[in-house]
Amino acid sequence: MERTDTLGQLRRLPELAAEVWLTRRHPNPVERPLVGGRRADPPAPARLDVIDALRLDEHGQLFALSQAVRAVCEETKTAQAECDTWTGVCGWLISQADVWRADPWLAEFVAGQVWDVWRALTRAAREPDSPSIPCAVEGCHGRITALDDGTGGWLWPDVCTDGHRVDRAELVRRWKATQPAPLADVAQTVGRSPRTLARWVAAGWLKAAAQDGRTPLYRADEAQRIAALMERTA
Repeated sequence: MERTDTLGQLRRLPELAAEVWLTRRHPNPVERPLVGGRRADPPAPARLDVIDALRLDEHGQLFALSQAVRAVCEETKTAQAECDTWTGVCGWLISQADVWRADPWLAEFVAGQVWDVWRALTRAAREPDSPSIPCAVEGCHGRITALDDGTGGWLWPDVCTDGHRVDRAELVRRWKATQPAPLADVAQTVGRSPRTLARWVAAGWLKAAAQDGRTPLYRADEAQRIAALMERTA
């Protein structure tokens, strides 16, 4: 899920916190024995990162998320919302989305808090991040997030989070365009020659999005954006 999908993260956080809670009694996976010998200190019998993430004091993630509620209440001069559960905090922030989205400072603060909590819980749950892309309908703030199909692939929904119907084939094409690939593959996707894209790279217009060993990888959607910009200014 992308950083900008704050509402999508809020809708998913209560379920994600529950998933983290269910792993609390599993052995701590980060503790590994020394090769060829025994550790003097045995690994922790529980997932310490989970216990840390779900603690209910000011060091836990629920408290961090509740600071977004506090900021909205203070900035809008409303009574402090009584929210002490994941469902309560997330539900309240979703219900007040029009309020905090209208204020640039609040929008940035809430989005930042939600993203930090999302990342912490995702790490604790050992959960791979699902592909997520924005809805193509003009003016829509919804997103389309894929679900794991259990075989290493992704299942795309028929509608975005705001209810607009989507074309699954187009979704897959758009998502693949965001996945880093070698320059030759990107050139084929956008219909330009590898030499042309190499010139864009040399000019600093197209930058590598990732690295596979020594091979730089690029995004087709970024190359397509540059190509469209050049066509408009030609």
